[in-house]
Amino acid sequence: PLRAITHATGVGFKSFVEEHRGAFSDMQFEDRLRTKPHSREAQRYRHLMACTLQPLNRRAMELVLSHTHLIDGEFPECIYSLYSHVIEMDSLLERWQHGDFA
Repeated sequence: PLRAITHATGVGFKSFVEEHRGAFSDMQFEDRLRTKPHSREAQRYRHLMACTLQPLNRRAMELVLSHTHLIDGEFPECIYSLYSHVIEMDSLLERWQHGDFA
């Protein structure tokens, strides 16, 4: 399940970028999403994050958390990175709900 979840998030994000980026480079597209929060692309990005990608991220984290008993010794750094990413994205989604796009 974890591999399927991470594959789905990667494919979903890539599909979004390919559909909405147009002639922009990746950096230009990211800049546009950041600097034009009311653009169609930015609104769709926030929707994708809130409704599809972040729920999958949370599911991945829950899956890992429910199987930590299988880890012998120290947790790998990638697990802490996953936790951090999910927590940071939850915080970002909360700010977006309040109109804070900074």
